[in-house]
Amino acid sequence: VDGVRNIEEVGILKTVGDVFVVSVTAPEKTRFGRLTKRGEDRDPKNLEDFRWREEKQTSLGLGKVVEIADYEIVNDSSVQDLEKKVRKFLADIGHV
Repeated sequence: VDGVRNIEEVGILKTVGDVFVVSVTAPEKTRFGRLTKRGEDRDPKNLEDFRWREEKQTSLGLGKVVEIADYEIVNDSSVQDLEKKVRKFLADIGHV
């Protein structure tokens, strides 16, 4: 499952088996730049709107999910670097 946004979803998932919560984070500047580059109509157009959206998502439960994460992957580089980090995580938990 990807895209868990609140602690209640995590609780439900943990009732069906072993669950690892992985927080994939990136610096604010990186996240904003990626959204700007993506250019979808629903994306924030300026840093102020971006920060407002980020705060709203955090306050609605995403912040708690990040806090309880079992593992964090910082996505601040290339796709290839992210793939390496994901492979390392999978190796760490014995799935590779």
